[in-house]
Amino acid sequence: MFGFFLVSNESTYVSASIKVDNLRGMDDTMGVVIYDSFDGIMGVSKKNEQIPDKFILCQNYPNPFNPTTTINYSIPRNGEVSLKVYNLLGKEVETLYSGFLQAGNYVATFSGSNLTSGVYFYRLQAGNLMETKRLVLLK
Repeated sequence: MFGFFLVSNESTYVSASIKVDNLRGMDDTMGVVIYDSFDGIMGVSKKNEQIPDKFILCQNYPNPFNPTTTINYSIPRNGEVSLKVYNLLGKEVETLYSGFLQAGNYVATFSGSNLTSGVYFYRLQAGNLMETKRLVLLK
């Protein structure tokens, strides 16, 4: 599926418990692995080498989900990016990514295992572009 990847020395610490490593595959494809110091690897993404021509935030799948879901998104330009999850009151419940990203296609994995059932929102912001979508956690 992903082939073999070598971790580069381009690590980013998103928070005290999350580290992001850039990967280069044996076939020269690129990817990202996200480590959570509490649970190990949170998610792995393989980036399509084609640069997207527009900003896209896809609907998560599966939706409803229990306990994990996947979020795909595309960034057309290099820059600061944040992907956050909020509850119905607008309180941030988790930051999935916050930092610099190169233009490309990305995948994030979100675990709602520490949250109660309900409706949540996820927001992608890249520069002056922003989009929000709804996700449903059913336990």
